Amino acid sequence: ELDSAAVATGSVIVDSKKKVVNHYEGGILKKLLVDEGQHVTAGQTLALLDGTRSESEIGQLRGERFGLMAKLARLRAEQRGQDNIAFPQELTASDEAYVGDILSDEQRLFGKRNEVYAAKRDAQAKQIEQFEAEAQALVSQINARTRQEKLVA
Repeated sequence: ELDSAAVATGSVIVDSKKKVVNHYEGGILKKLLVDEGQHVTAGQTLALLDGTRSESEIGQLRGERFGLMAKLARLRAEQRGQDNIAFPQELTASDEAYVGDILSDEQRLFGKRNEVYAAKRDAQAKQIEQFEAEAQALVSQINARTRQEKLVA
């Protein structure tokens, strides 16, 4: 049983038309371009995020990428026994200030590692000469003993 009733007009809004908007990375809101409850269309820009953090991260990742590209070029030059590093065009043509530092660091490391490699190679060559001289001395001793045995017999 109803104690009282009221007649009213209205409209029913389906809840599924309301959408929660989330950015998958998040960020700092720079400007909100729509008001709450405002009708929007697909593809309409709703908000602008501050790109400072993203731009900073992109710059950092680009620097890491350039560093790895330079290192790869150096390692390939070392592996092939080249006298110089052939850096990719993307690095040598870059106008980023830090790229010059990356390239000079890899050049310096390349030179030092080549010096160490050459010193090891020279030390091994001297060791080989010593072993060959010892082997020749042993052959001479064997020949001398063989001659002595023939004289005694």
